Amino acid sequence: MEQKKVETLSMEAVSEEDLKSQTIVALLRNNIEKDLSEYYDKRFTVPLEYFLYEMKLMHLSPVQSGYEILVGITPVIGPHDAVGYDELTYVVDYAGDLTLKQHKHIKDYELPDRYRDLQK
Repeated sequence: MEQKKVETLSMEAVSEEDLKSQTIVALLRNNIEKDLSEYYDKRFTVPLEYFLYEMKLMHLSPVQSGYEILVGITPVIGPHDAVGYDELTYVVDYAGDLTLKQHKHIKDYELPDRYRDLQK
């Protein structure tokens, strides 16, 4: 039986820098979800969604102990309705240990009426 080739993401269409940024964010995803859930679980009665395509590596810089990583995230509820925008700053040391340095909640978005009862 002949297998059909299914075209997906073309690696040639993405720059090496984009790939590195996406990889860093993907590696941080579990920490990002945990850290943002601590904030948003106090504000909503249901868990929010944190999609990789709603996360962006904003800045990466060396620091004395390793690297500082700034990630911008837009958590969503329901069918991708943004609830806010946050920036998390992490420090990863040379041993690979990751520490949340700062969480800045930058902006709230007004929710559609159908989701307002999910706010605490």
